[in-house]
Amino acid sequence: MQVRPHLGEGIASYIQRLAQANHLSPNELTAVLRPSGRTPDLHRLAQLTNSTVDALRRALPDAPGRVNTDPNRTGPFPQRVDRALPSLNDRVDLLLALGDALQNGVHRNALRRRFPQLNRRHIRLALQHQPRQHRPHHLK
Repeated sequence: MQVRPHLGEGIASYIQRLAQANHLSPNELTAVLRPSGRTPDLHRLAQLTNSTVDALRRALPDAPGRVNTDPNRTGPFPQRVDRALPSLNDRVDLLLALGDALQNGVHRNALRRRFPQLNRRHIRLALQHQPRQHRPHHLK
Protein backbone atom coordinates (compact mmCIF):
# COMPACT_ATOMS: atom_id res chain seq x y z
CA MET A 1 0.00 0.00 0.00
CA GLN A 2 1.36 3.40 -0.93
CA VAL A 3 1.65 6.23 1.59
CA ARG A 4 2.46 9.80 0.65
CA PRO A 5 5.03 11.57 2.84
CA HIS A 6 3.92 14.66 4.73
CA LEU A 7 5.97 17.72 3.87
CA GLY A 8 8.63 18.18 6.49
CA GLU A 9 8.26 14.66 7.87
CA GLY A 10 11.42 12.86 8.88
CA ILE A 11 12.45 9.78 6.96
CA ALA A 12 12.21 7.54 10.05
CA SER A 13 8.63 8.66 10.65
CA TYR A 14 7.76 8.09 7.01
CA ILE A 15 9.24 4.59 7.03
CA GLN A 16 7.29 3.79 10.20
CA ARG A 17 3.99 4.98 8.67
CA LEU A 18 4.74 3.08 5.45
CA ALA A 19 5.49 -0.11 7.39
CA GLN A 20 2.34 0.25 9.47
CA ALA A 21 0.18 0.77 6.38
CA ASN A 22 1.62 -2.41 4.87
CA HIS A 23 1.32 -4.50 8.05
CA LEU A 24 5.08 -4.77 8.50
CA SER A 25 7.27 -3.92 11.42
CA PRO A 26 9.47 -0.86 10.90
CA ASN A 27 12.51 -3.11 11.40
CA GLU A 28 11.49 -5.36 8.50
CA LEU A 29 11.06 -2.42 6.15
CA THR A 30 14.26 -0.80 7.39
CA ALA A 31 16.17 -4.03 6.66
CA VAL A 32 14.98 -3.85 3.06
CA LEU A 33 15.80 -0.15 2.70
CA ARG A 34 19.17 -0.26 4.48
CA PRO A 35 20.85 -3.39 3.15
CA SER A 36 24.43 -2.31 3.73
CA GLY A 37 24.75 0.70 5.89
CA ARG A 38 23.05 3.32 7.94
CA THR A 39 21.42 5.51 5.30
CA PRO A 40 18.27 4.29 3.59
CA ASP A 41 18.41 3.62 -0.12
CA LEU A 42 16.11 6.25 -1.63
CA HIS A 43 15.98 4.39 -4.94
CA ARG A 44 14.44 1.36 -3.24
CA LEU A 45 12.10 3.56 -1.23
CA ALA A 46 11.02 5.31 -4.43
CA GLN A 47 10.29 1.96 -6.07
CA LEU A 48 8.28 0.77 -3.07
CA THR A 49 6.22 3.96 -2.93
CA ASN A 50 5.87 4.46 -6.70
CA SER A 51 7.49 7.86 -6.35
CA THR A 52 10.63 9.54 -7.62
CA VAL A 53 13.83 10.05 -5.67
CA ASP A 54 13.58 13.81 -6.25
CA ALA A 55 10.05 13.91 -4.84
CA LEU A 56 11.19 12.05 -1.73
CA ARG A 57 14.13 14.40 -1.29
CA ARG A 58 11.82 17.41 -1.56
CA ALA A 59 9.32 16.03 0.94
CA LEU A 60 11.68 14.49 3.51
CA PRO A 61 14.05 17.10 4.98
CA ASP A 62 16.52 14.55 6.34
CA ALA A 63 16.65 12.41 3.19
CA PRO A 64 20.19 11.55 2.08
CA GLY A 65 21.41 13.64 -0.84
CA ARG A 66 18.97 16.48 -0.28
CA VAL A 67 20.30 19.57 -2.01
CA ASN A 68 18.84 22.38 0.11
CA THR A 69 19.81 21.13 3.55
CA ASP A 70 22.26 23.28 5.46
CA PRO A 71 23.49 21.64 8.69
CA ASN A 72 24.93 24.96 9.90
CA ARG A 73 21.60 26.77 9.70
CA THR A 74 20.14 27.23 13.15
CA GLY A 75 17.33 29.71 12.51
CA PRO A 76 13.66 28.75 12.77
CA PHE A 77 12.91 29.73 9.16
CA PRO A 78 14.35 28.95 5.73
CA GLN A 79 16.39 31.68 4.06
CA ARG A 80 13.54 32.62 1.70
CA VAL A 81 11.35 33.58 4.64
CA ASP A 82 14.21 35.47 6.29
CA ARG A 83 14.68 37.50 3.11
CA ALA A 84 10.95 38.23 2.84
CA LEU A 85 10.90 39.40 6.48
CA PRO A 86 14.10 41.44 6.95
CA SER A 87 13.02 42.85 10.34
CA LEU A 88 13.84 40.76 13.40
CA ASN A 89 10.61 41.95 15.05
CA ASP A 90 8.57 40.67 12.09
CA ARG A 91 10.30 37.27 12.28
CA VAL A 92 9.63 37.03 16.01
CA ASP A 93 5.98 37.98 15.40
CA LEU A 94 5.74 35.28 12.72
CA LEU A 95 7.32 32.70 15.01
CA LEU A 96 4.77 33.49 17.74
CA ALA A 97 1.91 33.47 15.23
CA LEU A 98 3.02 30.07 13.89
CA GLY A 99 3.14 28.67 17.41
CA ASP A 100 -0.37 29.98 18.00
CA ALA A 101 -1.54 28.59 14.66
CA LEU A 102 -0.13 25.14 15.40
CA GLN A 103 -1.55 25.09 18.91
CA ASN A 104 -4.99 26.58 18.27
CA GLY A 105 -5.59 25.49 14.69
CA VAL A 106 -5.49 28.90 13.01
CA HIS A 107 -5.74 28.50 9.25
CA ARG A 108 -2.71 29.44 7.17
CA ASN A 109 -4.78 31.96 5.20
CA ALA A 110 -5.15 33.95 8.42
CA LEU A 111 -1.36 33.98 8.62
CA ARG A 112 -1.17 35.30 5.06
CA ARG A 113 -3.55 38.13 5.94
CA ARG A 114 -1.50 39.00 9.02
CA PHE A 115 1.79 38.95 7.08
CA PRO A 116 0.98 40.34 3.61
CA GLN A 117 4.67 40.42 2.61
CA LEU A 118 4.70 36.59 2.68
CA ASN A 119 3.19 34.54 -0.09
CA ARG A 120 1.60 31.10 0.24
CA ARG A 121 4.91 29.31 -0.30
CA HIS A 122 6.65 31.34 2.42
CA ILE A 123 3.95 30.43 4.94
CA ARG A 124 4.18 26.74 3.99
CA LEU A 125 7.99 26.77 4.29
CA ALA A 126 7.81 28.50 7.67
CA LEU A 127 5.31 25.91 8.92
CA GLN A 128 7.49 23.05 7.68
CA HIS A 129 10.46 24.33 9.66
CA GLN A 130 8.60 24.39 12.96
CA PRO A 131 9.00 21.51 15.42
CA ARG A 132 6.91 18.53 14.37
CA GLN A 133 4.03 18.14 16.76
CA HIS A 134 0.37 17.38 16.37
CA ARG A 135 -0.73 19.64 13.54
CA PRO A 136 -4.30 20.18 12.44
CA HIS A 137 -4.90 18.78 8.96
CA HIS A 138 -5.27 22.19 7.32
CA LEU A 139 -1.75 23.19 8.44
CA LYS A 140 0.13 20.13 7.15
